Amino acid sequence: MRLVGTVKSEKDATAVVTSLQNEGVAAGFDCMEGEIQIWVESEDDLEKAIEHVDAFKKTPTDKRFIKAKAKPSIAQPDQPRVVRFNPILTKIIMGVCVFFFFWSWFEEAKVMKKNTAVFTIFELTPIAQTMLYDYPETFEIMREFIDKYPIAKKEDLQNLPPDGKALFKKAEQTPYWKGIYNWFLIGQESKAPMFEKIKQGQYWRLISPVFLHGNILHILFNMLWLWLLGKMCEMRMRPSRYLLLMLIVGIISNTCQYLMSGPFFLGYSGVITGLAGYIWVRQKKAPWEGYPLPKSTLLFLLIFIFGMAALGVLDFVLQKNGVKFIPMRLANTAHIAGFITGSLLAFVPYFHKRKKA
Repeated sequence: MRLVGTVKSEKDATAVVTSLQNEGVAAGFDCMEGEIQIWVESEDDLEKAIEHVDAFKKTPTDKRFIKAKAKPSIAQPDQPRVVRFNPILTKIIMGVCVFFFFWSWFEEAKVMKKNTAVFTIFELTPIAQTMLYDYPETFEIMREFIDKYPIAKKEDLQNLPPDGKALFKKAEQTPYWKGIYNWFLIGQESKAPMFEKIKQGQYWRLISPVFLHGNILHILFNMLWLWLLGKMCEMRMRPSRYLLLMLIVGIISNTCQYLMSGPFFLGYSGVITGLAGYIWVRQKKAPWEGYPLPKSTLLFLLIFIFGMAALGVLDFVLQKNGVKFIPMRLANTAHIAGFITGSLLAFVPYFHKRKKA
């Protein structure tokens, strides 16, 4: 769907849309950000519809518009119905994220009941083990150890049987990729394997971390931004292109974050910043597409993204010099990579249709 213009009232929108439908153009309208927007279903009708809206603004008393106001198509069962835009894909994605959030929450509650507090870092829920970007072999070995030899405190390690000590030592000595950040900060074995599960064919892990969220504020923040930005993009491009855009941004932002910090990250924010980058470029390159994102809103998001990244750099420098700072648990690399990827995809003609001369 493509935006073709705005009008002042729903009555005017009904007149324009009805007159378009009378000429065989599938069109509709929606109220977004305080204005009534007219859109068409097919990109082939874009130029005709734009001229139609301009004609209405110049001569609203034209007989075709007067006739449409008198007999709008919504009152005629044999005519196409004027409909409001429904961002169904954005709603489905939000629903999927909420579903996995509560699923993970339920599993985490069961895990917390187990008496394995000594090794809480390995107490990942089954859904996290399946959907995180990677689940290293050393964690699988440690899970096997915890299941076979549940211990209450570290001192109990000395009383383990030989098989238990050997299994624990194997888990300790099995390296895994902890990220470039950790590598530069404290060093990391050069032989640490990367993309362990993906190499085994679990390709869904390239995108699946985006559907997981750590707490209620995390998912609430992300879903509000997804609703704001996602429905704007969904309204202006075909469903397949909208999904492909988010898939590409998600895979690239996830992979960049994995390379930087290892596999333990989650959230939809990398895709959200990608949508913001896409909208930012399209606002500048194709203002006729009508993305109603206020500059102040976009500026706030950019300040947040790059401000948190700056704090991350400061944290690294201070830790490198032995000074403890605020622990940075945000996926800053995913945010920046997502924004850059979305901005670059905004230049790809496949994801938009340029205005004809």
